[in-house]
Amino acid sequence: MNKDQGSEQTYPQRRGPQRTSGGDHRTEVMQRRAVLGGGVVLLLIVVVLLAKGCAAAGKERGIKDFVNQTNSIITQSNQSSREFFDLLRTPGDAGATEIETSINEQRSLAADLVRQANNLDTPGDLSEAKRYLIQTLEFRRDGLTQISGLIGQALGDQDPETASEQIAADMQNFLTSDVIYSQRAYAYMSNAVKQNKIEGQTIPASRFLPSLDWLDPAIVDDVLSRARGGSGSAGPVAPGLHGTGITGVSASPSGTTLTEGGTNSLSGAKAIAIDVTNQGENEEKDVIVSIQLSGAGTPIRLQDSISKIAAGETQKVTISLSRTPAKGSTATLKVEVRRVPGEENTDNNRQSFPVTF
Repeated sequence: MNKDQGSEQTYPQRRGPQRTSGGDHRTEVMQRRAVLGGGVVLLLIVVVLLAKGCAAAGKERGIKDFVNQTNSIITQSNQSSREFFDLLRTPGDAGATEIETSINEQRSLAADLVRQANNLDTPGDLSEAKRYLIQTLEFRRDGLTQISGLIGQALGDQDPETASEQIAADMQNFLTSDVIYSQRAYAYMSNAVKQNKIEGQTIPASRFLPSLDWLDPAIVDDVLSRARGGSGSAGPVAPGLHGTGITGVSASPSGTTLTEGGTNSLSGAKAIAIDVTNQGENEEKDVIVSIQLSGAGTPIRLQDSISKIAAGETQKVTISLSRTPAKGSTATLKVEVRRVPGEENTDNNRQSFPVTF
């Protein structure tokens, strides 16, 4: 080849890296940031939802635990109520000391239930429920405490009727506890369970006072009279049937027999005579006989005793009226022969008469 041919040699053109325009670059950066930000937001949403789910689950567990523990406490309180009132209604052969001991045990249990309630862990929704639960149990503890201090007198020989009246007043503690529980503690628990949509959770019910009759002093005294007995002799009760009964009541000195079905005049009466019959198979000692006039001012309570009465024997006990209601007044005369040790049927130990003066 001649040097003259193609005096100029052509070389490939070198090109540098191609660059996008400034606007495209910014768009790409923004897109990347948007994707990253969206991921962060999504992660935050997941974290928040998980936190809320955990909080809701923890709250549900807290409510369930509170209700279940309350159920245990209330079950014990309900059982205490049954044992307490069953003992008063049907003492059987239990003496005053045994009854007093049993009531003291119920008082101790009631105090322990207050302690258990104070120690409950409480979700925020149930703080008020806990407060009213504690109040409920405190009223029950206080009622049992007051009654335990009076039961000895109520079952004894020294003015038992006054103690019975006070015990009837102390029963108000149980009624108050029932109202607080049903209208406050139960209501707050039920509301928390419904609002949090907790299924399969039973709210415990509770009623410590079985009947409003226990607020009536006359009924309380009548019930407690079945547990009263004469002092009797020391040692175990003799085998065989035991029991005394009222077989006649009359005004003295007129001798007019009183009847339960009609109005009886005690105008001019100086004493009440009571025929008491030993209807058992054993000799009884120190049998207490009492009368009470109520409904005309301050009640009048008087008593006497039979030192010894043989099986099948009838004795007349005459109780002098140290004072009487005003002339023209009406009242109720209650006559009672105190239960003797071992006596099971006390249906004929009490009689009641409407009277006028």
